[in-house]
Amino acid sequence: MKNYRTYALRLLSIRQRSEAELRKRLREKGASPQEIEGIISSFKELGLIDDMDFAREFIRSKAVRHWSWYRIKSTLKYEFGVKDSIIDSLKNEYPDEIVIDYYVRRFRREGKPIEKIRQFLLRKGFSHDFIRRVLEKLSDIV
Repeated sequence: MKNYRTYALRLLSIRQRSEAELRKRLREKGASPQEIEGIISSFKELGLIDDMDFAREFIRSKAVRHWSWYRIKSTLKYEFGVKDSIIDSLKNEYPDEIVIDYYVRRFRREGKPIEKIRQFLLRKGFSHDFIRRVLEKLSDIV
């Protein structure tokens, strides 16, 4: 019998994982549903798995890399299996102004036309409101 608990701990020692992601990895390794449930519940009791903390850290790390809120939300939901209620409760932790300031500095330096900026930000997954705020700050500077 394989030691799935050790495997799960090794995964968590590399980086924080969502509950759904850990379940998937254990299932792929061949653990039975009962073994998976036992490991997950004991890890939750010990505080080793917490989707709220995982999502909060993911948002922080990706916002620093200038990801859009839509891209972060989609990745958390579809790739890591984090529930919508958790993601939505953390929306206010997305640092809009920091990301907006980054793009304002970048586009001011590059001197691109407004339409090219708009198209670029749309392709990156930013909302129309976010794009409007970036363009307003750019026009205030000019």
